[in-house]
Amino acid sequence: MEINHLTTTFKLINGQDINPVDDLSLVVKEGTVVGLVGESGCGKSMTALSILSLVPPPGKTTQGEILLNGEDILSLSKKRLSALRGNQIAIIFQDPLTFLNPVYTIEYQIREAIKIHTNLSNEEAHERILEDLRKVGMADPEHVTKSYPFELSGGMRQRAMIAMAISCEPQLLIADEPTTALDVTVQAQILELLKALVKEKGISLLLITHDMGIVADICDEVYVMYAGQIVENGSTDEIFYHSAHPYTQALLESVLTIEECKRPIKTIKGVVPDFLNFPKGCRFMPRCSYAKEACMSMPSFYEVSDNHFCRCVLFDK
Repeated sequence: MEINHLTTTFKLINGQDINPVDDLSLVVKEGTVVGLVGESGCGKSMTALSILSLVPPPGKTTQGEILLNGEDILSLSKKRLSALRGNQIAIIFQDPLTFLNPVYTIEYQIREAIKIHTNLSNEEAHERILEDLRKVGMADPEHVTKSYPFELSGGMRQRAMIAMAISCEPQLLIADEPTTALDVTVQAQILELLKALVKEKGISLLLITHDMGIVADICDEVYVMYAGQIVENGSTDEIFYHSAHPYTQALLESVLTIEECKRPIKTIKGVVPDFLNFPKGCRFMPRCSYAKEACMSMPSFYEVSDNHFCRCVLFDK
């Protein structure tokens, strides 16, 4: 998937436009894991909804293109979009209890996607569902198929969501904070599962998270998002060992390691700006210890090294 200069706009009652996704470009290569990281409120989940053309009204994509195997998702008809969602591209939402229907069994909900995108009979679909539930580590898939979402634990619900997402063998999987609110052992299991799917099935994965530890563990490439914009991108090694943008550096400094568990936690002063009141120029400027007069103008992307880019005037040579 290749995203070029994507902007998603919400028009308010007073006529003002806000852009939770602003001029965003991103590439997910075949068989790779790409991390999209940033604080809550930076526009990561809205990016996921924009990719699937699921932005709630009055929002809409107003600029750019989203190419999946060369086909622009934004130009597709509703019929073609329905055929693509769940088939070529699928999503794992942050809170499965919110997105799973409480009045239908797990089997009914997974089978719905299978029946839309395949010609399998009910018996064949049932076998496919059991197989997918086994792939995601369900101990008793036959029991789970008859269960309702509220009868399952948080980890089991998340596994059911993943089983639903992979049921039609998509080429691209978007995981929006897939381990939020899960205990650490279940988090580790879910991450191992996602890594296995990428390795064994060749699925491409766009992982949306605020957890830099998860990024270090699973991602090949990283895009750092702040206030609706990408501010830095590069390989995982480049981002972690040669981070360039002050925001990326601050994110990494706020992560505690076992060796540093006794030091005070470093925090980033201030908060992510409101989409209604973006600062002029660089959006991180009010929180940045390197801010200077040149930051009053919106910085361009600068190449720090091969395939490592940063939106910061510190690299304006």
